[in-house]
Amino acid sequence: MPEGFKRTRPTGRVTGFAIAQEKNSTKQHEIFVVDVRWASKTWRCYKRYSMFEKCNHLVKEILGSETPVFPGKGFGFFSKHDAEFLQERQQALDKWLRQVCLSSLRKSDLKDYLFAFLNDEITKKPPAGLGHIISTHDLADDNMDHVDELMKADKAKVSDAATAAELEAEKKAEARRKKRLEIERQRAAKKKELEELKAKRDRSMRLIQRGAWFMKHGRRGYPKQKYVVVQKDPSNRDELVIVWKTHKSDTPKRKREYPFKSIQGVVSGKSAGLLKALDEDDVEGAKSMTLVLNDKDKPSLDLTAKTVSQRDDWVQAFQVILSYEKRRSSIAAQGKELYNLTMADKKNLTRQPDALDKLEMQKRAAQEAQDALRLRQQKMREAEMASQRLADSAGDFEAAAKRVKDQQNSSMFGMMATAVYGDD
Repeated sequence: MPEGFKRTRPTGRVTGFAIAQEKNSTKQHEIFVVDVRWASKTWRCYKRYSMFEKCNHLVKEILGSETPVFPGKGFGFFSKHDAEFLQERQQALDKWLRQVCLSSLRKSDLKDYLFAFLNDEITKKPPAGLGHIISTHDLADDNMDHVDELMKADKAKVSDAATAAELEAEKKAEARRKKRLEIERQRAAKKKELEELKAKRDRSMRLIQRGAWFMKHGRRGYPKQKYVVVQKDPSNRDELVIVWKTHKSDTPKRKREYPFKSIQGVVSGKSAGLLKALDEDDVEGAKSMTLVLNDKDKPSLDLTAKTVSQRDDWVQAFQVILSYEKRRSSIAAQGKELYNLTMADKKNLTRQPDALDKLEMQKRAAQEAQDALRLRQQKMREAEMASQRLADSAGDFEAAAKRVKDQQNSSMFGMMATAVYGDD
C-alpha cells in the first residue's frame, strides 16, 4: 500500500446496483457499484456480493466479535432478486462498508485488506453486459415498478448479448482446442526428432570410437596405413582426441593426435586439404575424405578408406556429430516455443487471483513463517530448561554425595573416640 494511503481514512459507499453478465457465459448476476475516496483520490469499482462476502470473511479474522453485521444471502432458491430486495442489500452493504472503513483507522492489517479489496484493478473496469445502474434516487416508492421493468429489460438485453457471446466463445474454444492439439502434436514430433538425433549421434560416436584402418596422407613422403580412432584424452578425461597409430594396440604419441573439438568440418572426395594436389592415380577420390582442422600448422587430416562404404560411414558419422549441438539447440528452442504457447493458452483459461487473494496469500505465508520461528524458539527454550534441570540434578547429586561422605567421616571419628577413651 502506498504511504499516502496508510495515513488517511478511506471512505467507501455502495451507491447503486445493476445487472451484468458473467464472462464467457450466459449467466447473469447483480453488480453493486462502489464509489471510493481515499488519500485525495476518487474512483469507482464494481463488486459482486460474493466479493463482499470474501472480504467480510477476512475482516472477521481481524475484528472478531467487533465485525460489523453483514447481510445474508436471502432465502436461497425462493428469494426474489427484485428492485426492493437489491435496494435492501445495497443499503446493508453500504452500512457494513462504512463501518469497516471506520474500523480500519485502528487496525493497520484491516486497512491493507480494505485497500486490496477497493483498489483491485480488475473490478475497476465495468463488467461485460452492464445494464442501467440503479442509484438511490431511482428507488423512490412510486418509482419501484419502473425500476423493475428497467431491470427486466436489462436482463433480456444481457441474455441476448450473452447468447451471441456464448456462440462466439464456443467458436473460439473450438479454435483453441484445435490449436492446442496441433501444438501438442508438434511438441511430440519435436521430442521424437530430438530422441532420434541423439540416438544417431550415439551410433556415430560408437563407430569412430571403434576405429578403422585408413591410408593417412602426410605432408612429406608417401601415405602410410594407420589405425585412426577417437578416444578420451589421457591428460584430460573430459575431452576427446582423434589419433592415428601404426598398430592398433600402440599408445598414441602427442604429435599424432588432434583435439576432437578442433575438427571444423568433413569433406568427402579429394577436393580439400592435401588431396587436392594429388592425381586420381595417386588416390581414389571415392574412398577419400578430409577432416578440416582449426590449426594453422596442421589445417587438415587427409584419409583414404579401404572401401567406399567405409568412407561414407565415417563422413556421415562426423557430419552428424559436428552438427548435433546446433541441430539440438534449434529443436530444443522450437520445443520451448511450443511449450510457451501451451502455457499461455492454459493461463488464459485459468482464473487469475485478484488483489485480495494475493494479499491473503502473502499474509498467510508471513504468518506461517512467524509460526515456524515461534515453534523453533519454543524448542530452544525447552532445550535450555532440560539442560538446566540436568544441571540442577547434577548439583543435587553432588550435595547428596557430600552429605553421605560427611556422615561416614563423623561415624568413623566416633568409633575411634570410643576405642581410645571407652564408653565413658
